[in-house]
Amino acid sequence: MKDKGKPLPGVEYSITGGPGQPSIANGNTWEESKVEDQKDKDVKMPFPDARDQHLINKNLNKATGGK
Repeated sequence: MKDKGKPLPGVEYSITGGPGQPSIANGNTWEESKVEDQKDKDVKMPFPDARDQHLINKNLNKATGGK
């Protein structure tokens, strides 16, 4: 049985996964089961924080009466 190591605080891991997906349930180590941040890979926007900037502007406009 291989040493699976230990999870680190603040790191997201895949506990369960489909066939062929690294996860603890599939016998992978904690290191192999780390979940990569998909924010920049999945979102197709002009720059990574476009959605965040939109929400900030929207709430700013709401708070200032649209000015």
